[in-house]
Amino acid sequence: MSVPSINQELDPTPMVDALLEKSQIGKMTWEATAREGTFVSTIGGLTLKIALEPQESFNVYGNPDQSDAPVLFLVDGDGKIIWQIYSGQTRGLWRLYRLAQRVANRVDDRIAGLMESLQKL
Repeated sequence: MSVPSINQELDPTPMVDALLEKSQIGKMTWEATAREGTFVSTIGGLTLKIALEPQESFNVYGNPDQSDAPVLFLVDGDGKIIWQIYSGQTRGLWRLYRLAQRVANRVDDRIAGLMESLQKL
């Protein structure tokens, strides 16, 4: 992957696509944090943190409207946020958030256990 010149905006899409791919095939693990709805993974000396954060927009009447949307943070070894990626900057951030949540909370294992328990009833 080539690095764009400083005059070009960084496109987070290739990175998000790669994170999705590696998460889907189980090469990346995600862990839940103490903060509800926040998940982390460490790779290549960086910590990736994905969380739902309040996003302000305006409704059709021009009034402020607030909703939660995923934000991906790249954090260096000193805990400094070096890049924030918002859902409006790239496709796939909602998919990555849901996948991180699913992996961190072991949803597939828990559903399998639930189905097993239901079959025994």
